[in-house]
Amino acid sequence: MSGDDGGFKKASVILGNYLTSDLQNLLTQKSADVSDMRITPENMAELIKMIYNNEISSRAAKDILARMFADGSDPSTIVQEGGLKQVSDAGTLEVTVKKIIEENPKLVTDYKNGKEAVLQVLVGKVMKETNGAANPEVVRGLLTNMLE
Repeated sequence: MSGDDGGFKKASVILGNYLTSDLQNLLTQKSADVSDMRITPENMAELIKMIYNNEISSRAAKDILARMFADGSDPSTIVQEGGLKQVSDAGTLEVTVKKIIEENPKLVTDYKNGKEAVLQVLVGKVMKETNGAANPEVVRGLLTNMLE
């Protein structure tokens, strides 16, 4: 978090969202009290930093938070053990994006004929191929560039 006020505000919003929705849902589901939580403030801060830096997807963050809640695990350990680090490198993702384009000629044709919603279907196929590890925004950009 860059130290500027915008970065602090964004991180604060992320934290607020996870505290008031995801963590609150876990407490409710488990009929637990805040005093029962095993999540340390340091681990919660680390999770928020990973989200902020786009190191993990929002889907992975929810899974990581659930594990942290269940057993107090460190988020970095969970990410490493589960291979949950988000892939944002365009060069790495390019091979998978090309493969999806080649395997889906009808969708490509539909997109080129103006059906913009097809782009999201292709993004979904790349996400599935990468087991959710790809950064969807990077994938969307690659697809848009390759399909022009």
